[in-house]
Amino acid sequence: MIKRILDNKAMLLKIGVLIVISFLYLGRSFNDFKEPFIKGDGIEYVLMTEAFRNHGTPNITLEDLVKFKERFQKTHKWEDLYAREGFDGLIERFKNSKNEYKEPSNTGFYCNKNQKWICQHFFFYSLVNVPAYVIGKHFGPIRTFYFTNAVFVIITCLVLLFFTPFSLVNQILAALCFCFSSCYWYLGWQHTEIYTSCLVACSLVALFRNKNNLAIVLLALACLQNQPLTLLLALYCLIKLHRTGFNIKNILKTGLLASIALLPPLYYYINFETTNLIKDAGFLDTKYITVNRVTGFLHRF
Repeated sequence: MIKRILDNKAMLLKIGVLIVISFLYLGRSFNDFKEPFIKGDGIEYVLMTEAFRNHGTPNITLEDLVKFKERFQKTHKWEDLYAREGFDGLIERFKNSKNEYKEPSNTGFYCNKNQKWICQHFFFYSLVNVPAYVIGKHFGPIRTFYFTNAVFVIITCLVLLFFTPFSLVNQILAALCFCFSSCYWYLGWQHTEIYTSCLVACSLVALFRNKNNLAIVLLALACLQNQPLTLLLALYCLIKLHRTGFNIKNILKTGLLASIALLPPLYYYINFETTNLIKDAGFLDTKYITVNRVTGFLHRF
């Protein structure tokens, strides 16, 4: 009887913590006083979401740019958009472009051999954001990324609270640490930081609980937007095979699940005969590995 009462109290406490986290993230999503802004790679993810919303593909068209501008102006002044000059420049570029193969726009967009404009970052995160983009249209197209990111964090905290093989105290600490990690600061970004962090965290929980296939699938989905994670994915596969046995059946099944991570290089090879446009553009050069990339992040906050 006492154990049942304690278990019920523990369950109620964890539910209470999850409710507080949900209110914190959803409340900030609705009421953040900072105007939504777009910076860096966010231009690509926003426009790919707009493209999926308009015609069900990640290919960017001039009409997508125009519709995004119209959609944004329903809730905000165009002059308030942080990246408005970049968008206006893209509109002019698309109007005047000859759509030549691999023609760059200097902002992460390239023309493929079928004269379709494609982003240098993969589209899966944008696809995931489409439901919020449609449902939350009255809040403007940028604010919807808050909602998607908030849902990712809330689900991850739920997993940490109810599915980790930890004590009650450690489950609550894990959820609170994740809640107040850098995810909180990245909530309004249209980048894949929160998407990646949440999937990696959930995949680790699955791995700890010997849910090997689920762990591989979750991490493979994270790899879609962060390809260096394939190194960690390889380790997951080895752990799974060590646990279940190195035989043909397990190797094939594990390889099939992990092959999800190969979709981005396959996608870019079909369109551009290269596995990575970012690498070809020179952005993976070692000269970008600097101490300031770490200290600058800490200084910002």
